[in-house]
Amino acid sequence: MIRSLWTGVNGVVGHQTYLDVIGNNVANVNTVGFRKSSPVFSDLLSDLMRGATGPQGNLGGVSPMQVGLGSIVTAIDVSQAAGTLSLTDSPTDIAISGSGFFVVRNEQGQFYTRAGNFVADGEGYLVQSGTGNYLMGTRIGDGSVPGTPGGLEPVKIPVPSETGDSEYTLPPKATGGILYACNLDAGMALGDSHATETTVYDNLGNVHQIRVTWSKATEIAPDGTETWKLNRWTWKAELLDEDPPVEVGSGEIGFSGASDPATGVVAGDIIRDGSEIVAINVPYSPVPDPNNPGQTVTPEAGEITLDFGGGGDPLAGITQFGSSSTTRSVKQDGYPMGYRQGVVVTADGVLNVVYSNNMVKPTYRIPLAFFRNPMGLKSEGDVLFSVTANSGDLNLLFPGAENTGKLMGGALEGSNGDLADSFSDLIISQRSFQANARVITTSDAFLKESISMKK
Repeated sequence: MIRSLWTGVNGVVGHQTYLDVIGNNVANVNTVGFRKSSPVFSDLLSDLMRGATGPQGNLGGVSPMQVGLGSIVTAIDVSQAAGTLSLTDSPTDIAISGSGFFVVRNEQGQFYTRAGNFVADGEGYLVQSGTGNYLMGTRIGDGSVPGTPGGLEPVKIPVPSETGDSEYTLPPKATGGILYACNLDAGMALGDSHATETTVYDNLGNVHQIRVTWSKATEIAPDGTETWKLNRWTWKAELLDEDPPVEVGSGEIGFSGASDPATGVVAGDIIRDGSEIVAINVPYSPVPDPNNPGQTVTPEAGEITLDFGGGGDPLAGITQFGSSSTTRSVKQDGYPMGYRQGVVVTADGVLNVVYSNNMVKPTYRIPLAFFRNPMGLKSEGDVLFSVTANSGDLNLLFPGAENTGKLMGGALEGSNGDLADSFSDLIISQRSFQANARVITTSDAFLKESISMKK
């Protein structure tokens, strides 16, 4: 009877722990990145009342006779299943779609979390909302995105400050190259032309217009008439700052009249003899000085490369076919000054700063932490985990590498707990607790009855 009393006590204690775990899961059903837990029960040692005997002669074997001493919670497992993703209106909220953990740091050290509710603090550092834990990333210094994580530092977005943040303002870039993609009508009449105007920028970020005009090249025939120099065109570049425009370059280009599979020549494509790429010098006109009202300042002369060859790709630049003259696209590499307008996080973990001049600059790449046994991590509160002897070593990878998870900017991962499951577990734990409590009261009744036998 004493034994059954203690068995009931062990069951009550174990199911009280079960209830504690369920209560924690329910309480954190709205906690960002929360990982639900579940207890693991095991039976205690059993009293051996009679040992086992093997078969002997005409007598068969007898199994041992044992009475168990109840149950005990031997482990509380943390589920690392993914939670539900939901979109937010904050671009610095980041969710992990797949496996992995964010790396964060505070004064106590480095930790790992699935909670991506990051905000910018007063200095522009991305920190977890409410805790101030810094999000760690690899800085992109020269514009080339790193392939492997290294040199982790707190992720920072540019903010205006008294000392000046060099990345909050993007300086202007003078146009250094223009790539043309056009078609010149092979049937165009002599004297007609096709022109394209392009916006370019000087070193101060001021806007200028350059017009390139193409016309059929001509020659004098033996009979004295002007005829087309077959498959040849002249071009002229003009700066439109002044009236009349200032010519800044001219030349002649040619096109293939027939295809040659052996050499890769395509009929109608521009002949690549060096004339398809030409450098011009552009003397920009004075512009108003923003720092001195009423004064002007003269920008540096522009050195611009005109590329009529499409960057070397067949038929990607200027072509000559028997269809209307058109300009498919014109790309130039300059831009005016811009201010930081927002940030965007890509699926592969690159944090891009978006500027008011529509330029995008990669500044950090956010790695993910991986462990052989993520269930072996230790919960530290604030949805943080730390490494233990059973979690395995830390392995840092960028999102999308080696089948790892990917990032989703402007989204958050909710708790992976489910209220319906928790309520079902709650009913089971309640009934189990009641049953074990009934074992205690029944054992107590037996003891009372035994004591009364003495009277």
